[in-house]
Amino acid sequence: MVVLLVSLARRAYHFQQLASSSTPFHECRTYYLKSGAISSGIDAGDISVLTKQQASQYTEILRAELTKLGINNLDMTDLQDALKEPLGQLFAQFLKALVCPEPKVMTELFKLNLSLNKVESGDDKEEELTTSLVNFISLKRELITAATTADDLLSYIQSFIHDIGMPKIKGRWKQYKSSAYFDYIWQALEVHLRKMCNQTNSLEEAAKLFSAENAVHLMNIHKCKGLEYHTVYFMGLEDQAFWNYAEQTFEDNCAIYVALSRAKNHICVTISKHREHRNNWQRDNRTSTFVAVKPVISLLKNKCKFSATKHA
Repeated sequence: MVVLLVSLARRAYHFQQLASSSTPFHECRTYYLKSGAISSGIDAGDISVLTKQQASQYTEILRAELTKLGINNLDMTDLQDALKEPLGQLFAQFLKALVCPEPKVMTELFKLNLSLNKVESGDDKEEELTTSLVNFISLKRELITAATTADDLLSYIQSFIHDIGMPKIKGRWKQYKSSAYFDYIWQALEVHLRKMCNQTNSLEEAAKLFSAENAVHLMNIHKCKGLEYHTVYFMGLEDQAFWNYAEQTFEDNCAIYVALSRAKNHICVTISKHREHRNNWQRDNRTSTFVAVKPVISLLKNKCKFSATKHA
């Protein structure tokens, strides 16, 4: 495995090369025990792990090891779209308003409510809408106890959606005129909430994890456009991930650029000579090759001046 680490803030580049026997487990140790991203005080939500494709498979061992280390992590590949949806924002903000009503949360929810009702800030109707929403939240908060379940939370969120009005939601955001699409997004959000409630010991932590706060984000490159993180780990700069590099060099170079440019301070690129998940009944593709992507690796090492260090 090869690890490339660059500190963008200091413009200091570092290149680490691990022994060919390294596995994704050693990637976990390199990321979090050697580089110390978490221990140095960086919030988990400001760290992302990116892959060209198949994020769930590439990061399976990594996610398991992070969990053992007590580091929250979320596979955002499918979840990212649902959370970005207006329905996802309403769902997430109301959930946090129920269990951890911080001023910032309430402000965001008020803004969403005004947008839904097509009312500008400062309009005569603003106070009426805000008061009505505050009263509704207060009534639901009185029902929250230590015994509150995911089913209870979902029931409260459903009543919130009903209270603000499905006709308004469909009128404001046309995609929800399709009941099938609304149900698809709702199902993704519901499944995610149930997982977060099962994964944590408190409703507040579940609400924060639901919104992908306090958790390392793992996703495919095409899901990270427009996002930025303090530290980014890009896994799998190998021919097998960029299997059509020779035919779509420009497109793949753009994807690599997107991955590298998500980092505000640190970027780490890993290369493994063996990935166990690339094996099925059709083909054993576990051994990595680097013929096609060699120009990219050379560019990072020679032009960007990454230094190299071998580890046993």
